[in-house]
Amino acid sequence: MTNNTATKRTTQKLPRAKLEMNRSRTETLNRLSAVESILSPFWSLRCGVRSMESKKITLLIALVLGVHLMGPTRLLASEGRSSVFDQPAAVAAPTPEVDVYHQGVAATKQKDYQRAVLLFQQALQSDPRNPDVLNMLAFSLRKSGHLDEAFDYYRQALEIKPQFPEAREYLGEAHLQAALREIQTLKSYGASGHEDLEDLTKAIKSAAASL
Repeated sequence: MTNNTATKRTTQKLPRAKLEMNRSRTETLNRLSAVESILSPFWSLRCGVRSMESKKITLLIALVLGVHLMGPTRLLASEGRSSVFDQPAAVAAPTPEVDVYHQGVAATKQKDYQRAVLLFQQALQSDPRNPDVLNMLAFSLRKSGHLDEAFDYYRQALEIKPQFPEAREYLGEAHLQAALREIQTLKSYGASGHEDLEDLTKAIKSAAASL
């Protein structure tokens, strides 16, 4: 067996999560390099020929500016993975914020949605623009009966991450839940809501038939 074949097979055995983390690190280094390349000419003019020490200083400035301009979440995470919140618990960084998030996910699997809401709200305090936290908070609110509030958090998640299949699915389910809620409300009106109830029911059936 050649070395190239052995290397290829070893790479194929790497867990997907580890490959994602390696890609995330590469993207972070590329972003730092981009900031450093902008600073490099200016630092060279100031210090002359760049020594190793001056290069270290430039990289440090690049890191500080990168965090300031892009924010730590955007700088240190790939486009596909906005932060460690959406990594599996087994590979996510062992921080209190991530731990709270995964506790919330566990609570949803146990259908303890009220507890999940509290946990995701706590996680959101640490990272208010994390689309995964926003999505799961919306999901938990919807499942615990707070449908209108859930719509707002779905909207925020999709504004930050428009290409978010899971949030799109959950948002669609929320609209279906809202339609069923309006059907029940129309039924409660008795005869005065009968005609509108029929129209809404026909519209839903027509939409379903077109799929």
